[in-house]
Amino acid sequence: MTPTPTGPPATFRLVGRPGSGPPGLRVLISGEYGDTGRDAGPAVVTGAGQARTVPGAGPWTATRSVMVQRLPTATAVIIQDDKHPGTPVTVRPDRGPAVRLGPGLDTVVAARGGGFIAADSGWVQLPGRLVSYTPTGQLRWERLLVRSTLVQRDTPYGLLAEVVADPQNSGVGELLLIDARSGQLLRHIGAASQVLASTDEKVAWIPTGCDTPPRSCALAVADLRTGEERRYDLPGGLAPGAAAFSPNEAMLALSFAGQHSFVAKGDPDGYVSVLSLVTRQFERMPGLTTGAKQAPTLGWDAGGELVLGVNVDDRFDRLLLWSPGMPGLIVLPAKLPRYTAATYLAVLPP
Repeated sequence: MTPTPTGPPATFRLVGRPGSGPPGLRVLISGEYGDTGRDAGPAVVTGAGQARTVPGAGPWTATRSVMVQRLPTATAVIIQDDKHPGTPVTVRPDRGPAVRLGPGLDTVVAARGGGFIAADSGWVQLPGRLVSYTPTGQLRWERLLVRSTLVQRDTPYGLLAEVVADPQNSGVGELLLIDARSGQLLRHIGAASQVLASTDEKVAWIPTGCDTPPRSCALAVADLRTGEERRYDLPGGLAPGAAAFSPNEAMLALSFAGQHSFVAKGDPDGYVSVLSLVTRQFERMPGLTTGAKQAPTLGWDAGGELVLGVNVDDRFDRLLLWSPGMPGLIVLPAKLPRYTAATYLAVLPP
């Protein structure tokens, strides 16, 4: 028997200067995963370190799973509770009263022209549901999903959705543009094992099969208007854990998790790199490496600076700030509950 190859273990390192974010910076973060008996729900953190809990998300208990999902002008709070399975999804617009949608939903996107499209993706049991709501939460229409479907974004060119061919195999899916109400296929984009990021004009994903040795992962980016697709070789051939398009969509930030010692290829340390979609060049962010299975979360502010969430030695999380070309990163002041910013991060509009 051939022995399992080994290598150096991934190591966490953080070197940066303390500082605050630009005026008006506000970052939405997740609740503290796995902690019980505390009001440790999702929160909004400023660049100066002040934190305010998102209303309606706590307390965090052993039977609840609380997720946040940022929409362009609202925040959706999705609560899945073993003891109260009928808990509705709450959408909190940046302005105006909260809106309550139906229960059993796991994804919400903003509908073009106003309102929301929400899905029960069908992961637990098929059929799932795709539901359209008005801006005030009134039901517009509903249709069944006969295949497990993850809804990504309602774009000018159709509803961007990842349709999983086999509910038992979440790694194989088809990335599609569909007509939301009828389900009619508008365009087949590609086979996808992981959708990384999307805008109204672009989508980035990892094609199916990149985890099959000895094949290395490539990054695919498609223009939703034209259907044109470009492929980019990834450093070390490993798939990133997260990605985010820059505001001008000319760059894509990529976050790579640290690797266990038995993974033979690639850099064992986790890191963040920014890909220029124009020049095809990568720029690695200095001052941070992460341990095994740890991939920093990513978001861009309106000024083109990258905001990152990282877990520090399994004790707490920090927010970091960096932009391409900067020689070092800035460590924002707030010490946050563990696996909050490092689990989910979205930069709110100023």
